[in-house]
Amino acid sequence: MKSSIPILIVLFSIFIFPKTAMAQPDRFWSVSFNSEASMLSGAVVGGNSDITSIYYNPAGISQIEAHKLVLNTSLIKFDIESYDDYMGENTGSQDFGFRVQPRFVSYTFRSPKIQKLSFQFAIFNRNFESKSIYAQENNSSHYYLDNVGERTIKNYDYKSEYSDYWSGLGLSYQFTPKFFVGISLLGSLKFFNYDKNMFVITSPNPELLPSSVPNYIYNFNSYERIIMYDGRVTAKIGALYQINQWSFGLNLSLPSFRVIGNSDVKRKIELTEFPDENGISHTSLQNEFAQYRVSGFKEPLSIALGFVYYSENKISQYYFTTEYFSKIETYYAIDGSQSVYPQYTEGSHFSSYKYGSKEIINVAIGYKRILSKNFDLIAGFRTDFNSYSVRNDGEFENINEIDKVHNDLYHLTIGSNFNWKKASFILGFENTYGALNNTESLMKINGSDADILSVEKGTMDYQIYSLGLFLGFSFDF
Repeated sequence: MKSSIPILIVLFSIFIFPKTAMAQPDRFWSVSFNSEASMLSGAVVGGNSDITSIYYNPAGISQIEAHKLVLNTSLIKFDIESYDDYMGENTGSQDFGFRVQPRFVSYTFRSPKIQKLSFQFAIFNRNFESKSIYAQENNSSHYYLDNVGERTIKNYDYKSEYSDYWSGLGLSYQFTPKFFVGISLLGSLKFFNYDKNMFVITSPNPELLPSSVPNYIYNFNSYERIIMYDGRVTAKIGALYQINQWSFGLNLSLPSFRVIGNSDVKRKIELTEFPDENGISHTSLQNEFAQYRVSGFKEPLSIALGFVYYSENKISQYYFTTEYFSKIETYYAIDGSQSVYPQYTEGSHFSSYKYGSKEIINVAIGYKRILSKNFDLIAGFRTDFNSYSVRNDGEFENINEIDKVHNDLYHLTIGSNFNWKKASFILGFENTYGALNNTESLMKINGSDADILSVEKGTMDYQIYSLGLFLGFSFDF
């Protein structure tokens, strides 16, 4: 975003660019800003969205009374993930991850000429995910012959990184002391890196082979590499209405549309056999490097409704928000057959990847207790349901999918807001849990229904525990 305020450009460089880490956006509520709204689990569509109004409900920009500059510091997250039976029965892995991520820069002010009109500029990171798995298995086997000391070695190396940066401008107008409307125009830039390498080799012990049986080797290798960026634009329209001890809110998020972006895809499947008595090898190879492919991750239409209830003395505040996300029909997230530039024409659906989503509804609740003039306690809970759903028939029957565990998440937050003079500090924690049993194993051949070389289409169990630390700072002037 080109801002007329130089400080925002400086802050963008300092807070956003130090680390660009990039997995698929199949959950729409994996959003955690360093703000009071995050401590309330995002249940702020009905009011008090404060510095995050540009995202949750732009009508709330009018509720920010003073000029406010927000310099959120870092969100620190610790992840523990476990995979059971993901390379076959009785195999497992547990990974521990740690990441530090810049989050939110915002500037809010009232129009000097129209006092009922308020503006907000913001730059923030909406989503972040990084996965890395490496495993090896070396077991005795009998896929082809028994009692010949046959062994199968399997290697699996997987990396997936996704990051989604947003920036934009929002404005809100106060029609009456109790009624506000707002709109925000937001641009996003997504980065996606993906590597998956599988290697399987099966061979006997030559000393145990009968003289009538030739030595044999079966070797399978699969490699996928994607580098993608995607620039999109979307808009949000919001409204707020206050009456007595209640505040009600509505926020409409329009589907995003692509502005810029492309991807490079390199994909290979290779099968080599040495099974016949003459020792003649047979190699089957599919290999493609498609550059500048037409690509992009879509966001759906969504409608959010929320309310806030204040106790008579306003010491206790109760929050509720629910959001409906519409379906996105299966589409080519990467179309390997089409290039952005005419001179790069080589490519086919061998390098294409599909994506899509189903209708879902998420729910969030929050609670705030004012303990003193400068200190309060905040807590919240929200669902974060997986929306991934694709067609496996018609033109999409044999189109690749980007491997990922498509699980539901549940977020529990608790924290406090401390005010000192014109400054406000946020300290809080977020605990996230998700599990998925009997899901398709990651050790599979992508885009193929052939059962090649014991690469089994088994199932695995998955669990994730995550603990996040929020640190935020804002300043009124």
